[in-house]
Amino acid sequence: MEIIFDETWKEILNLLRRYNISEATIEKKGDTLTLEEMNESHVVLVRAKLQGSVTGNSGLDRLGIDVEKLFQILKIYGVPRRAEVREEDSEIYFPSAPSDDGSDLPIDKAEDTLSVKEPNQEESPDLDVEPTVEAQSVNIGFPLYACRKIHGVEGYQATITVEDGKLLLKYWTEGSVDGHKSVLGKVKGDSVSSTYHPELLEPLRGKWDLRLGSDIPLEAKRVFEEGEKDLRANVTVVVAPKVKNVA
Repeated sequence: MEIIFDETWKEILNLLRRYNISEATIEKKGDTLTLEEMNESHVVLVRAKLQGSVTGNSGLDRLGIDVEKLFQILKIYGVPRRAEVREEDSEIYFPSAPSDDGSDLPIDKAEDTLSVKEPNQEESPDLDVEPTVEAQSVNIGFPLYACRKIHGVEGYQATITVEDGKLLLKYWTEGSVDGHKSVLGKVKGDSVSSTYHPELLEPLRGKWDLRLGSDIPLEAKRVFEEGEKDLRANVTVVVAPKVKNVA
């Protein structure tokens, strides 16, 4: 089965988010991305035409997606036996298995679309703080869906830490050995500023009660569902006082 997208990469990523693709290649001429799952029972071929050269201004580049990293991320998703895109009626057909009567159930694209944003990496405004501030790295147990909504990819682990006077959200995905960092705010002495990018924490609302201000370090309190054994848990990023250099 072949799927061709001529214009938007969001639809491609929406498909890949749902299903696992175990192999991805780009043809040498640079106009076709091929994602293929090899299996004894079935083979799925997804073909997407790039809007330009892979090494130049492709559709992926415009969405802030690194092609090589994308290939590594693709391996974590499930695979459809058959899929079809019909642009004329703006619907994607994802039968879980070939239907007996040949009919497919439509899934509207707007119903479950992955919003892709370029990650807020370390290119944050210059922070006028001393680089001597240190803090504990704290894993606050981000749900997987939170990392996906924050960064556009599924996340396996996330911590909040302080490096060089910056309060960072650091997360890892499959294939990202060094991880990715997004600046939440700055620290100075034993205080933490308000956030530069509060939208990074927005997907956590409802799961965590997060506080971040000039008079307190970051505090993350887990909100548990009724009936769970542990009713509450507090995790705090402890920012160490500024260490004065001894002459």
